[in-house]
Amino acid sequence: MARTSLLAALLPLCTALLAPKTQLHRIKPTRAVVNYEVEAGGEARATPLSDDFDGAVQDAANGLLGAIQDGSLKLRLDFDTSMGDETYTKLKLSLEFARDVAIEWALSMEEDENLVLFFPDAGAAALARQEWKMDDLDEAEVPPNVRVKAFPRDRLDPDDRAVFALCPRAPERDAVEELVNTCEETLRPVALLNPYLVDMGTTGYGMAGRLFKERFVDALEPCYYLRTLEWGALARTYPRPYSVWRQCGLDEDVEGGYAFVKNFFSQPNDEVLEELFDEVYGTNTGGPTDEADGGGGNLFDGIGKFIDAFQKL
Repeated sequence: MARTSLLAALLPLCTALLAPKTQLHRIKPTRAVVNYEVEAGGEARATPLSDDFDGAVQDAANGLLGAIQDGSLKLRLDFDTSMGDETYTKLKLSLEFARDVAIEWALSMEEDENLVLFFPDAGAAALARQEWKMDDLDEAEVPPNVRVKAFPRDRLDPDDRAVFALCPRAPERDAVEELVNTCEETLRPVALLNPYLVDMGTTGYGMAGRLFKERFVDALEPCYYLRTLEWGALARTYPRPYSVWRQCGLDEDVEGGYAFVKNFFSQPNDEVLEELFDEVYGTNTGGPTDEADGGGGNLFDGIGKFIDAFQKL
């Protein structure tokens, strides 16, 4: 019996040791069939792509503060560099970005005005408080007027003058809507980072989900948007339009490694982006072609190394 138990305990270890090593595949660069028309003056009006993480944070802060200055009280920021990889939660991928944007926001406020960061739950709020050393004023990574709270129980205090809700999910939908309504009634700016408030399990995609989207989600001003695509990126910084940029091939002499494609004055959906991909890369006439040298380049060498690094945090 003891020998059988020992073998049973060792079997998973042996399996792990004998398992093949995970292969990391690098995406080959592709050459665009440049037969699409670029609008005259489009690149001058476009949202530029920053070439590092700090630049992206500054772009987000500028868009956020600019929208607030123009009178917007209900805002959203979307920072999605996952390309569909759900290995980590949105909160995990967004935390450093959220912290740095919060620093810029808090520094723009008066010292006696608090910026409150609302987390999806009390555990996440407590962990951020610990990691950011907020209990030690000398070591704290955020300004002293930054506070952390959590859905669904925490409420605003009188000196809480702005709210930053981090990655709120569908289960927090009612609490988020109540908080945003309170902020609107008391003229407090509130921004939602990577909100995911409509899903099949909680709200459904039927009439209730559509009504909530129209009533609440669509009323948020998108002041910053960055989404990486397998062939480029979609970006928007208030008040500029949504701009699509493509990754350049190794044989294209383009500064920065990415080229402007098109502007949109509302957020393009996946179908529109797929059609644009077909137009840019000529997939109807054979699809993207590998570079002549056949080398495996990093997809994001051209459109900002901060994205590749951020995915590994």
